[in-house]
Amino acid sequence: MPAEKSSGRTETRRKKRDAKLLGAAETQSKTKRTKPPKTGTAASKSQETRVDVYYDYAVKKGWILPASQARSRDMCERILEAANRVFARQGYEATKISDIASAAGCSVGIFYKRFSDKESLFYALQYRHLEGGRRRLDRLVDAVDSNLSTQEVLYRYVRASVRYMLDDAGFERALVEMSLKNRRVWKAQQAHHKYAGDRLIDFLIARGELPGAGEDSRVRGHFAARIVFGTVINLLAVGPGPYEASDPRVVDSLADILRGFLHEEQERLRLGSNS
Repeated sequence: MPAEKSSGRTETRRKKRDAKLLGAAETQSKTKRTKPPKTGTAASKSQETRVDVYYDYAVKKGWILPASQARSRDMCERILEAANRVFARQGYEATKISDIASAAGCSVGIFYKRFSDKESLFYALQYRHLEGGRRRLDRLVDAVDSNLSTQEVLYRYVRASVRYMLDDAGFERALVEMSLKNRRVWKAQQAHHKYAGDRLIDFLIARGELPGAGEDSRVRGHFAARIVFGTVINLLAVGPGPYEASDPRVVDSLADILRGFLHEEQERLRLGSNS
């Protein structure tokens, strides 16, 4: 094969990969809240993959009662999906187990075969939600070798983060409600924001944007990430004013904050190396 054709195909593959970076979570999140498909379909297999990401950990923690049959695990997923919708609509405190069972199309007795109580179910649901967020954040590592500029990657990172949260806005509000009352939920949210900051700094260091970065840069990265997530959570929890959370200026402004953080951190490191 001529070298120019091989090069052309390589460039095409690279462009397709770049288009997927940090954007795959957008299409994934749109399918998360759909009605559970019948077992055996392609969508069902995709659903089982999502379950496998968090299921074993949730069983180990005692949030989900163990089940050996695929049918029982499918019911577990149906209950989680139903709980997500009900919590999003009613909040945690106002939701009864009978509400969740009714939304899942099962009896209360079946619910108790999969979960010990409503609180355990919420912990499993939170972990599943955060696991999806972590997979999205891990895509920053994939973007290190991308042809996209660092500025563009940061913009896509913010855009994907905002859209992921908006697609689950009701549950994000339920998380805020529970974080104020439940220390375990609060600490899990804290750990997630720290993880986001770490992935951001890891990406910038791997890109060569922050030579000589140390613990101070990592702490600043944690705050930068919390500004992004905290702003969107505030918009979802408190309500619009002056902007809706879906206003494109939200993404633009938050991306500018991350770009500003990068510029200031580069300047701080440069001055430190010259002193």
